[in-house]
Amino acid sequence: GTVEAPASGSNDNSGSISGFGFGLSDFELKMNSLTEYGLYFNVNLSLGAGGVGIAGMTKLGVVGALSNSKPEFKEIDIDSIVVRGDFGPIKINGLLAFFDHDPKFGNGIHGALEADFVVGKINAETYFGEMGGYDYFGVGGSLFMTNGVPLFAGLTMNGFGGGYYHNMELVDGLPDSTAIGNQASGTPVYLNVEPARDKSIFAANLILSYVNPDIVNMNIRAGFEINGNGGLSQMQLSGNGYIFSNPPANDAAMIQGVADITLGFQPVAEFTASIAVNAKLGPIVVNVPISMHAGGVKEEYWFYVGVPDQRVTAELLKIGIDSKGEKDALWALLTANAYLCTGNKLPAFPPLPDNVRSFLYGGGGSQVSGTAYNKSGEDSKLFDLISTGSGGGFMFGARVDVGAGLDFAIFY
Repeated sequence: GTVEAPASGSNDNSGSISGFGFGLSDFELKMNSLTEYGLYFNVNLSLGAGGVGIAGMTKLGVVGALSNSKPEFKEIDIDSIVVRGDFGPIKINGLLAFFDHDPKFGNGIHGALEADFVVGKINAETYFGEMGGYDYFGVGGSLFMTNGVPLFAGLTMNGFGGGYYHNMELVDGLPDSTAIGNQASGTPVYLNVEPARDKSIFAANLILSYVNPDIVNMNIRAGFEINGNGGLSQMQLSGNGYIFSNPPANDAAMIQGVADITLGFQPVAEFTASIAVNAKLGPIVVNVPISMHAGGVKEEYWFYVGVPDQRVTAELLKIGIDSKGEKDALWALLTANAYLCTGNKLPAFPPLPDNVRSFLYGGGGSQVSGTAYNKSGEDSKLFDLISTGSGGGFMFGARVDVGAGLDFAIFY
């Protein structure tokens, strides 16, 4: 790479190499043979860009030789660069090589390393460089593993495709779960990237499984937000999950779900999740919407399994009714719905059924709708508590509907 040395006469042992700062230390004069000698020293690199930096080190030697009793330059002896450290929210460990005046990547360093992302470790490709007056860096790749990498408590990562890139772009986008799953197991595939000013991404598509892919498998997209100090400020997870299924097609799953999850870390920890589960257990079809939240500036928490206007629904019995709702001469339908909500923030209280409303108002049947109702008697205290109570609470509702019919004709 291009080396810029300290100013002549300076006591400062620092400069720049391929656009990155470096320091010199541990000078040592060696005689390799009777006619060959060299000055060896450590080069400590600061691979910093965009507020993110790690340290690298290599052993560099300037080697000379005696020719006809005259000293002359022979070669530069340089090791591969070893880099270790925190690359923003990622820990890396690997070997890098210099490149200079590359038409696509400019000046910088390129290599392969082990990258410990938030969700697991993969063998990745990395770039640190300067192109057209701006710095860029990136680390990422794509990898499929049949046996997977254990994360915790039976959860395994079988596939990863993505990375962390600053002032770079993915030319072909992120590989999806199908592309990742079609890769040879254990063989990393590097992504098509190039420098691009003001374009950054920290995202990945993941293939996860629990116990065994046939029991539980998930295709997840993970996105991350980075703060000004290079740390992780937020993580978003979204995707599909399948239980008792047939991966990778997953077209015969007994239970499947769609999830959107956000984990915030700044200014305070905050967790939000929205999950929709659909299950077909023999003749029974169940739909379960789930919402969860905890933390945040307002310290709100809740756990909803259904809400009044989007309930858990179950089709328990269906006879003589086709997919379009057309009914046979003999038909029957049994359905149920329910919701259960708990937390210090509850959804709007639903309108009461007519018979309950009539009972609470002594048979008067006054209309209850939001806050527009007649507060008469002790029952009004119930609604005041529901609408103004600041402590934790819960609400529950359920309903069962039965329908049947028989159409017949008499001929004579």
